[in-house]
Amino acid sequence: LNIEWEADIASTCDQMTMTMIHDALDRPYLYVANKEAGLVIYNITDISNPTQVNRIPTSLFKSLHVMNLSQQGNYLYLAIGNFFTNSTAGGMAIIDITNPEFPVLTDYFVVPNSDSGGGIVKVEGDYAYLGAMQSGLVILDISDKNNIQFISQFIPDINYPPVFNPNPNMFNARGMEVRNSIVYLCYDAGGLRIINCTDKNHPVETGHWCNPAMYTPINHPKAYNNCVLDDSLLYVAVDYAGLEVLNVADTANIK
Repeated sequence: LNIEWEADIASTCDQMTMTMIHDALDRPYLYVANKEAGLVIYNITDISNPTQVNRIPTSLFKSLHVMNLSQQGNYLYLAIGNFFTNSTAGGMAIIDITNPEFPVLTDYFVVPNSDSGGGIVKVEGDYAYLGAMQSGLVILDISDKNNIQFISQFIPDINYPPVFNPNPNMFNARGMEVRNSIVYLCYDAGGLRIINCTDKNHPVETGHWCNPAMYTPINHPKAYNNCVLDDSLLYVAVDYAGLEVLNVADTANIK
């Protein structure tokens, strides 16, 4: 394995780089969730000299910071809303990147009564799945990119894992994979939750997991932050505890 430095893009405390992805259509562009600075787009044709070509400012969606992003075809989906100290409402914005150098905001949605930010967004078919931190999982109809429609909201129970006096602030929908309408949700101190969203109006939790070593006897589970799904194996990053590999073939019997 030979890794060589090619270039870097500076990130400052007031324009923090949160997430970045290379264009999924293999065009030479990099999309950066730049928190206060919004969505920033770089041309990386010359990888040694990334060039900023445009920016979507947060002023277009109620000054909600850009925290995470994903791509489907010619559209970017932004999870918006600061989830750090002094958190804000959470939501999602859609950006048309048919021409990445001239991005266009088509619509945005803010979760009613939310105040803990937007953690992550994934898209499958005509639906977006927003991990809205303490506001749980929000399912949105995105078939019309100019008119986002709310479908349903599911807030997992904070009484799992079985700890004494759980702190609601430690249960946040912030990491996610989606396959065939099944959501694999990292719920911070609430461990991993598997939610069947086949019926978009009535999501149902079919399984959950938190390593017992994290709450017995210390009563202090660590944060399940993010995950990657590979067939029936889920690779989960757990704050302060490393990596867990879980067999999720049977969602009611995770191993």
